[in-house]
Parts: sequence; structure tokens; C-alpha cells
Amino acid sequence: MTMTEVLNRARAPKEIDFLSLDVEGAELVVLKGGDFSDRAIHWILAESRGLARTSTFLEPMGYKLYSQVSGNDYL
Repeated sequence: MTMTEVLNRARAPKEIDFLSLDVEGAELVVLKGGDFSDRAIHWILAESRGLARTSTFLEPMGYKLYSQVSGNDYL
């Protein structure tokens, strides 16, 4: 299932304040399964070992790295 399918099944709101993503290295696959034009996600906390790839994917949509929270966790 894609991230969009999961959010739709859960009847998640169209505006999400905070999304925590910890999928053991699959963060980019999960994020690519999200329809960011359909939902506004204000903050994403992602555990990422591939920060450059994740940032490259998210930056064109207006996301910027705010802080390294711990180890491999980035907001």
C-alpha cells in the first residue's frame, strides 16, 4: 500500500500537522507513495540514513531541513 492509500483508509485529514516516519530505510519509497498535492503535511520527522536523497525529494515541494533531532532523526 502507498502512503496515500494508508492515509485514505485511515480517513486522515487533508491537513496534517505532524507526520513521524520510521520505516527502517524505506523512507524514500514511502514518501514517493504520497500525494503531496492532495494533503498538506506541515512537519515531517523522518528517521533517515539517506538524508541527501530524502532532502532532494522533499525540497522541490517546499520542505527544508529544520533540525537533526537525534542520531538519524530529522525534522
